[in-house]
Amino acid sequence: MGLELEAVEKGSVHLKLPIIPGFLNVKNSVHGGVYATILDTTMGFSARSLGYDEVTTLEMDVHFLKAVSKGTVYSKGNVIHRNRSTALVEADLFDEESNRLAHSTGTFRVV
Repeated sequence: MGLELEAVEKGSVHLKLPIIPGFLNVKNSVHGGVYATILDTTMGFSARSLGYDEVTTLEMDVHFLKAVSKGTVYSKGNVIHRNRSTALVEADLFDEESNRLAHSTGTFRVV
């Protein structure tokens, strides 16, 4: 997909993705599935940054807030809580002007 790693810390990652025409839907804005993929990947990387070898999405919720059609999008993810087998993670997606485009939370199985 072309996601690029901007920064990683224990429990948190920042990614970016330049928008290409193939990401656009019939309304000429980035398809919601692209938003969801970016957010899922961001949350999964955030969980992996804690040192887990395997991270699997168990549940994910996405709130679509604003459309975007050009430029670069940026995502930030953070682990909120973890126990022996799962991690609760959140992520946000932003445009180049730092407008929040979407918010997501997810539960991940971690091994």
